Amino acid sequence: MSFFGGFLGGFLGCFYYLKKIKLDWKKFADLFAIVIAGAIIFGRIANFLNGELVGTKSDLLWCINYDVCRHPYQLYAAFSHLVLFAFLLFFRKIKNIKSGQVFYAFLVGYSILRFITDFFRQEDIRILGLSVWQYTCLLVLILFVCFLFYDKFIKNKKE
Repeated sequence: MSFFGGFLGGFLGCFYYLKKIKLDWKKFADLFAIVIAGAIIFGRIANFLNGELVGTKSDLLWCINYDVCRHPYQLYAAFSHLVLFAFLLFFRKIKNIKSGQVFYAFLVGYSILRFITDFFRQEDIRILGLSVWQYTCLLVLILFVCFLFYDKFIKNKKE
């Protein structure tokens, strides 16, 4: 659970500290999301250079030969994170977006893109055709939808 665990731990630590010093966590989270989206690109490129997180077997022209020819999963993931990073930079410039929406867009975008690219990642364990990471991404999306539902319909009725 390296990404989601590190992300959650870092976020909770920052959230606690920002609440303690009475700063708006959503503004920080928006910036945090853009920085993380950019940093992940370099992490995936490093995975490629180190031969880590290899892709599934492939016979495509652009396959990478590790022990056998494989999809360059790390490059697919790096490209998807570049797309997410560019989207977030564009999205934050939109007028009238509320604090926290860039962060929420990151969570949704990362989960969707990770879910898709993980079909090309070599996994030892798959349950019903999906990796543990893909189930984690689905869980994040479900939690986010529940949060949006709460924020849109339940929280607004209380106020």
